[in-house]
Amino acid sequence: MRSWVAAEPKLELIYPAIKQGSVGIIVGPSKSGKTTYMEGFLQHIAAGQTSYLTLPLKIENKRVLMVSFEEYYALRTERQMKQVDKLVETVGNDDWVDNFMVNDETLPLYITTDNDWNILEDLIVDSGAGFVVLDSVTRMCGHIEEADYARSFMARLKGLAHRTKTTIVAIHHTTKLYGGPITMDNIAGSRVIVQESDFAIGVSRSVGNKRYIKDIFVRYGEEDTETVREFIIDQNCTVCLTGKTTEAKMLASFDGRTDDSNGGKIKEYLMTSQNGADSSELEKMLVPQNMSRATLFNQLKKLKNECVLVEADGKYKLAA
Repeated sequence: MRSWVAAEPKLELIYPAIKQGSVGIIVGPSKSGKTTYMEGFLQHIAAGQTSYLTLPLKIENKRVLMVSFEEYYALRTERQMKQVDKLVETVGNDDWVDNFMVNDETLPLYITTDNDWNILEDLIVDSGAGFVVLDSVTRMCGHIEEADYARSFMARLKGLAHRTKTTIVAIHHTTKLYGGPITMDNIAGSRVIVQESDFAIGVSRSVGNKRYIKDIFVRYGEEDTETVREFIIDQNCTVCLTGKTTEAKMLASFDGRTDDSNGGKIKEYLMTSQNGADSSELEKMLVPQNMSRATLFNQLKKLKNECVLVEADGKYKLAA
């Protein structure tokens, strides 16, 4: 047994926390930058770069595949073209661009049947990719809260990685964070998703709109769940690091000890709402479990006066 295992080729770390052939998740609230982060990651592999956001990156197969079930082709292509153009400028050539592959609109928007899974597998095989990102889990696992369903989904995902000889990362979301840290406990769905994943990397935002990346858990390699890496997304839709800190420090000025927690909960909810929310929606979601109705409206007025929120057509949004 020992000699047989020793004879097997050693699987290398592609990136801290991500081992070749593993299956993991990138998780965070809506609009935190998960997809943009992974698009940049794949493009750096495709371009043969040896690091991404200053961390070492190593993989032999430079062909990568970004599979999106959530965005229409034209919308995401515009963003990805900006990213590619920026990296071409940085690298100095465009010889690598064909290594970065995306699905077209012939792929089903939901992967629910055996035939859908077969179509997805054929796409991966035909691409020749060594690294695949799937966006997102909710389009592939409709009953994610049910343990048996989640277990079946994870088994299929691992089987897909094994048969296609790829490393697979699925983009997933959290429950509402309300200004708190991102942990295993607020990864959406059954605990089976966490138990069966090889790693989870969090991409989140503080209620002060600061974005950051952190390890949530790591099965292979060194784990650092305390340090977070702050970033911005520039005009080219590219992730740019701005520094390192701890999650506790990043969130400290926005938690209930040093900031008005009621205002923080309003801001956190609005960060997850693409089109904003009117007062009735905010009342439904936050009253009475988080604050009284009077407190809600007092906070809305206060946040507007502080130019933290704007109101248009009866809906509140975070100020740009």
